[in-house]
Amino acid sequence: MLVPTMRWTGAAVALIGLAVATGTPARAAGLALLRPHEGDVVRETVKVEVPAAALPPNGFASLFIDGLFHVAEAPARHSSHKPITFRWDTKATLPDTSLTEAQRSIQDGEHVVEVRTYTDDGRMAERAAVNVRVANRLPIRQGQPIFLAYRFRVGDATRYAYSYDLKASGVQNTPGSGPAALPEINYREFTRITAFVEDLDGGKAFMRERRDSPITISYGDVAQSVPVDESSRYYTMSPNGHAVLSTAMAREKRFPMYNQLMLPVRSVRVGQSWRGAVKIWGGAFATGSLVFPCTNTLEAVEWEHGVPTARIKCVYQGKGKLNNPYAGIQDGLIEIKGTSIINFAPSSGKIVRAVNDLEGTLKLDTNAMTAPGGSTAPGYGGPGGAPGGYGGPPGYSGPGGAPGYGGPPGYGGPGGAPGGPPGAGGAPGYGGPPGGAPGYGGPGGAPGYGTPGSYGTPGSYGTPGYDPTANQGGPIPGVPIYQNYSLKIHATATVI
Repeated sequence: MLVPTMRWTGAAVALIGLAVATGTPARAAGLALLRPHEGDVVRETVKVEVPAAALPPNGFASLFIDGLFHVAEAPARHSSHKPITFRWDTKATLPDTSLTEAQRSIQDGEHVVEVRTYTDDGRMAERAAVNVRVANRLPIRQGQPIFLAYRFRVGDATRYAYSYDLKASGVQNTPGSGPAALPEINYREFTRITAFVEDLDGGKAFMRERRDSPITISYGDVAQSVPVDESSRYYTMSPNGHAVLSTAMAREKRFPMYNQLMLPVRSVRVGQSWRGAVKIWGGAFATGSLVFPCTNTLEAVEWEHGVPTARIKCVYQGKGKLNNPYAGIQDGLIEIKGTSIINFAPSSGKIVRAVNDLEGTLKLDTNAMTAPGGSTAPGYGGPGGAPGGYGGPPGYSGPGGAPGYGGPPGYGGPGGAPGGPPGAGGAPGYGGPPGGAPGYGGPGGAPGYGTPGSYGTPGSYGTPGYDPTANQGGPIPGVPIYQNYSLKIHATATVI
C-alpha cells in the first residue's frame, strides 16, 4: 500500500469540540460516511463527508481510494457543526509516477472509498468504507458519429479559468569553461477570461474577449496580484476555430483562448483519428501562442461539468518560439512533445475543459533575456504586422509574418507560399547563429500543415547541449550564449 507524505488541504473544515451537527449522527465517537452511500453511482467530483464529531480530540481524517492515500483534513477551529468534506476528483491523475498507469487514474467501475481517523499523535483510531461505482463515460458505442464544430449564439458569454505552470531547470554554456547550473524557472499564472458572442454573419461569429484584473502570478511560492488592462479585444471566428484578429489584438500579440483546438466541422466517429492543429495559450503576459499540428483521436463521450462531452486526445511534437517577459523568457527556442485532453460539448458547441502537458527543451540566448516580471507591458509587444494565419500566413511550413492566429481561411488547405527563398529562414533569431542550418520553417516545406521537414532540418536551432568550444576566450559579438533547460508545462482551461 502506498503511504505518501500527507498533504494538508487549504479547505477549512472543522476541528473543535464534540458538538453534533444538525442532521448528523448524535454520538461523540463512531465513524460513518455521510456521503456517498453504499452502492452509489458517482461521476466527476464526488463529495465524501464524515461527521466532525467522529474525530478524536485534536485529531484528523484521511481519504483513501482503493487503499491509496489521497488527502488529509484537519478541522478548523469553531467549525465543529460542519461535517468534514473531501472532494474526490474521479477524473484526476495522481502525480505519483511510481504507480502504474492504471493506479494513477480512476477507471469506470467499482471502487472503495475509505476514510480513516487519527489521534493527535498519529495513531489510527477508526476507519469506514463504502463501495461505489464510477461512471464518467456514457455508453456510446465505438464508431458512433459525433459532430464537431464550434457553435455560436448571440449574447452568449463563456468564462474560462486558466492556470499555467512552467518549470525549467538546466545549465549555461559558459565561455571558456564547463557548464554552470542555472537557477530554476518556476512560473505560475492564474487568469480569468470571458468570451462574448456579439453578432453572427453567415455562420461566423463576431467575438469579444475580456480578461479579469488582477491576474495572479507566482515565482515558486511567492504569489502576487498584477493589475492588467480589462478593456475588450475583438476577433471574428468560423465554426472550425479559424480566427481573424482585430488590428488592436494583432498589434498587441494577444490571441483568443476560445479556439484551443481546430475542429473538422463534420461528424467524427468514436475511436477515429484525424489531423488538425492545437493551440497552447501561453497566459496573459505571453506575446504569442504555440500552435502545433497534431493527431486527434475521439476517444469517448464522457461527463464533464455536468454535460456529455467528446473526449479528444491530441498528440503533437515540434519546435516553436516562447515569449513571456514575466517569466523572464525572451525569444525562447523550444522543442517539445505534448499531449492535450480536450472536452468539447456538442450541445453547446464549445470547449468546457482542456488539459495540456508538454515536455522538452528550452534554449535562451543570454543576450536577449529579461528578468522575471520584466519591463515589457503585460500582454503587449511590438507591432505584429498583419494578423497572419493560424500559425502564420504560410501555414506551418514557411516563415509567416506575425505569428497571428487568423489569416487565410481553410482548414489544412494551402497556407500561402511554400516558404521563403532559400536561406530566408523566417523571423530573425529563429534560425540560430549566422551560417547555421536553415531557420524556423526551412527553405521550402509543403504548404498547409506541412510535411516531414517543414519545421526545418535537425539542428536548425544549433547544436543542442553544451559546446565546450563555443566563445572560448570571451564572447564573440553576434554569437549567442545559450542557456539550455529541460522544460515542463502544465496548463488547464476550464469553463466556470
